[in-house]
Amino acid sequence: LGTAGNWIAYAGDWETGVAMTRRAVEIAQVNSERWWYWAAGKHTWLKGEYEAALDAFMLGYEENYWHNELHLAYTLPLLGRHREAEEAAERLEELWPGFTRADARRTHRRWCFDEDFIGRMDAALARAGVPDQPDISLK
Repeated sequence: LGTAGNWIAYAGDWETGVAMTRRAVEIAQVNSERWWYWAAGKHTWLKGEYEAALDAFMLGYEENYWHNELHLAYTLPLLGRHREAEEAAERLEELWPGFTRADARRTHRRWCFDEDFIGRMDAALARAGVPDQPDISLK
């Protein structure tokens, strides 16, 4: 339920997908996967509710996982927390050496995110100091 909810949300049916992930967390309780919170975080981020997005991302936070640092790197600048965003970008580089904004765009396109999300994420990552490279992926 949590997995399906994330994929449904990422494909654009955010309300259904997030409801499914919330229900999955409710059912599984302490056995839920942390990444099930990502759909709620990304949905609230997309709506411009950055504090709520950060809260959801922190519920799903696992230390030493690159994607969690990515969430922080594109959320914290929008809250005016630039130094923390830069630190998240530095940790992202440690966890995935050579990571660029093109990697973030490619990853999110693979997961069916729309170009609005990807463009806004990319701009926030630039503010955090994540470097770019030419995007050679197929769009």
